Amino acid sequence: MYNSQIVDARRDGKSMIPEINRIEQLNNECGSPFYIFNEKEFIENYKNLENAFKTIYSNYQISYSFKTNYTPYVCRLIKSLGGYAEVVSKMEYKLAKIIGYDDSKIIFNGPCKEIYPDCILNVDSLDELRNIVNKRIGLRINIDVGQGFVSRFGIDTENLDEAFEIAGNRVVGIHCHVSQARSLASWKQRTEVMLAIADRYFGSGGPEYIDLGSGMYADMPYELKAQFDNVPIYSDYADIVAGKFAEHYKNRKKPILFTEPGTTLVNRYFDFICKVESIKHIKGECFVVLNGSKHNLGEICELKELPVKVLHIGADSQKLKNAKLCGYTCLEHDILRKNFDGDLAIGDLIIFKNVGGYSLVSKPPFIRPNYPVYTEKGKRIKRQETFKEVFETYE
Repeated sequence: MYNSQIVDARRDGKSMIPEINRIEQLNNECGSPFYIFNEKEFIENYKNLENAFKTIYSNYQISYSFKTNYTPYVCRLIKSLGGYAEVVSKMEYKLAKIIGYDDSKIIFNGPCKEIYPDCILNVDSLDELRNIVNKRIGLRINIDVGQGFVSRFGIDTENLDEAFEIAGNRVVGIHCHVSQARSLASWKQRTEVMLAIADRYFGSGGPEYIDLGSGMYADMPYELKAQFDNVPIYSDYADIVAGKFAEHYKNRKKPILFTEPGTTLVNRYFDFICKVESIKHIKGECFVVLNGSKHNLGEICELKELPVKVLHIGADSQKLKNAKLCGYTCLEHDILRKNFDGDLAIGDLIIFKNVGGYSLVSKPPFIRPNYPVYTEKGKRIKRQETFKEVFETYE
């Protein structure tokens, strides 16, 4: 496995100085742990993705995956940039409405909907389809792009005739989402399959929209990118997907091309900062106990070694080799990083990069409540959760 370099944050160049100053200030004023949302870079990333596709196919539309990170500040920012909301629950739909979204700019996906509002509804099964009346709908289609497993989501292509027979002219769009398939080849295949389905069932008029779901590699730090075999950039995806759409609908009405990025948009732009509580040497192994947990980082920390920076605050540093950075929980597998090489002292701050996706939203109230979030300018956009908020639902 790639062993990324552990960087002393103070010596990481002038670009890190404002960030380090802000981290020190927040730590002094509020203590750790906490998250920092890098808003300016997030906006740049959003525009880069949008421009890559719209330059080739003008009727492209981003719909942000709320479930990935539903911090309201981020969702409002998406809305201000012109992005739609992609939701999968009544809770997320309610958030979108509170933020100010019109139903026409909300995509409702998911296999278990509690409500059926007048938004863009993508139906997941024939059973669900039979329960929906008097609604314009889209169909989520289960396609195979060589992902190596059978997905449980969507309607099998073998059942599409039946689905269209049940729904009739209420079907106005088609949708797919393929997990674990970020390669250019898989995106080329999903594009070709969905365009063929659109032609078969909608004819020359075409559907109102074709939604290709999510699953693009995002811009990421070098330390993380080096752990992947190949990481395409947005223009690579746009050439294959938007280019094919532009060619296919050159002389016809252009349907909306949706994608539903989540981690693609948000991963790189959240950092998690926590503190070294203790350093233990047990039977030849070194364990560094932090006041954060792997639950604060999302599933990516179990798949890859996250980029890490150290802000040296403590005294009496130790030179460590192959140390495990461990969480505050009582779980043996609560490991935030398996191999740490570098100087470390009790009281030092560890900065975990690239933790925006499935971190805050997946953190259980296990042992500790969740932590606050600040922007890079120090504005608090989520406060520390409290004892009362964890226990007030219990009788």
